[in-house]
Amino acid sequence: MGIEYIYSVTEIYQKSWARGADSVKTPDLNTIRPEEIQTILVRPVGGYRADMDDEYEMQLTGNRIEIYRNKMLVGVGINVPPSITDSLREIGGKTKGFPHRVRNQSGLVDVNIWLWRAD
Repeated sequence: MGIEYIYSVTEIYQKSWARGADSVKTPDLNTIRPEEIQTILVRPVGGYRADMDDEYEMQLTGNRIEIYRNKMLVGVGINVPPSITDSLREIGGKTKGFPHRVRNQSGLVDVNIWLWRAD
């Protein structure tokens, strides 16, 4: 490879490296710290049965966390610790959640709530 070729493709590679660096800076469920993911207990409403592949939108209403799936209320948080509601209030009152475990006998669901703030 000649030096002319390297100079001609430098801009292309710099742009792709910059995109890669930006994607690494953005946290996801595999890169955030464990203390940023909390688990809450959810009681399904309206006969909803949770599936492990579900993804929830969680919204703080007063001191109660409501769980939505496809814009429909599917559950409410039970005995949510004040530390979680305070953290959720700090990040705007909305976040994502994913089922961690479904309790077969009671139908209750342990949901991982993502308390990451985009700064």
